[in-house]
Amino acid sequence: MIAIKVILLSLIILITRTITILCTPHIQLNKERIEDAFGDHLSDKNADNQHNGHHFDHEAVLGSKDTAKEFDQMSAEESKRRLRVLVKSGMDVNGDGFVDKQELIDWILKSFKTLAIEDGNERLEEEDLNKDGVVSWDEHLKDSFDIEEDVDDNQLLKDEVMAEDKALWKAADINGDNVLDSTEFAAFNSPEEFEQMHQTIYDLMMTKRDRNKNGFLEIDEFVSDVNGRPLDPKSEHYLVEKDRFHNEYDLDHDNRLNKKECLLWLIPNNYEMSESEANHLISLSDDNRDERLSIDEIVDHHDVFVGSEVTDFGQNLENVRLSDEL
Repeated sequence: MIAIKVILLSLIILITRTITILCTPHIQLNKERIEDAFGDHLSDKNADNQHNGHHFDHEAVLGSKDTAKEFDQMSAEESKRRLRVLVKSGMDVNGDGFVDKQELIDWILKSFKTLAIEDGNERLEEEDLNKDGVVSWDEHLKDSFDIEEDVDDNQLLKDEVMAEDKALWKAADINGDNVLDSTEFAAFNSPEEFEQMHQTIYDLMMTKRDRNKNGFLEIDEFVSDVNGRPLDPKSEHYLVEKDRFHNEYDLDHDNRLNKKECLLWLIPNNYEMSESEANHLISLSDDNRDERLSIDEIVDHHDVFVGSEVTDFGQNLENVRLSDEL
């Protein structure tokens, strides 16, 4: 779920997730979110920014899924018209008729956040059992953990995930009222996207992996599964993770990861990904090679930005308040 997810970034990541979870569907949903937040998934968001066709490009530009089906059914001319409105009134911040690289980066960063918020809103609607616009802890437990069922063989797993959820809930519940509004629930749902959640992500990861309790991650603690169990040193996964430990995260080369280095592993670098995506979009659309995009260049390449394969649209368009023009 995350985030992100969260959700929102997995389209550019080529990873294989092999998670075996003996639990109910609700527990599996929460367990995957926890493992995404504290396992290998988030670290892979810092991997090479590869593109899965135009699919991610569209999400990065549009930042929402709410009107995806509607937009997908539009004619090319209507798609171009709406894209022009979006560029003129949203992306082109200084109004000079061009979208430069920094404007594009800033727009994509905004899209990442709106995607996380949108995903949180969708989950909030599912968990808000009394439909009062917020989710209480009891509602979350009832929706996600089947707490009214008899205790079964998976109770230890339930207790573990519930404790992790409680820690995330406390971090997201900024006003301490034990209910989460839409903004707070988005942080709970996609914790890697919200800075106030990062300490909790780090603490929970260290609880699982820092077996010698020295405040650092040693190589054997890093190269393990999400529950701290060692991997087969002859396996490909072990070798890949060992290489990443030494060449991507151990910045001071002391053969252990401090907090800063752990966060580099755990938290996706959205700015780097946004810059990579901006470069990608410019390379496909900058016909005169002036390192910026005119409105016409963007519209002429609408298939790159919002073409027929688009699956997300709307929130950024709504944010520019152009309902009369649209």
